[in-house]
Amino acid sequence: MTAAHSSPGPAISVRGVSKRFGQTEVLHGIDLDIPNGQVTCVIGPSGSGKSTLLRCMAFLEEATEGTILINGEPLGFSQENGGQRVRLSPQRIRAVR
Repeated sequence: MTAAHSSPGPAISVRGVSKRFGQTEVLHGIDLDIPNGQVTCVIGPSGSGKSTLLRCMAFLEEATEGTILINGEPLGFSQENGGQRVRLSPQRIRAVR
């Protein structure tokens, strides 16, 4: 008999991610989980926000709202008491990437 293994959390978790450029909202409340080892494809028409989403997931762009977790670690920001987002240090960002 083998012991049951609990499934680990997703490798990448995107929750409520929005991105605005001025008054134009290009991403609105995106939620996405990508399990470890899974290949995921993002498809859509030109101008639908695919590249912006990927840039936010790589922290090349800063999401206006929402959180991105890599193996459970926040990418770019942490939540402080009171819900305020605080930017992580460049060293911490590199460690999570």
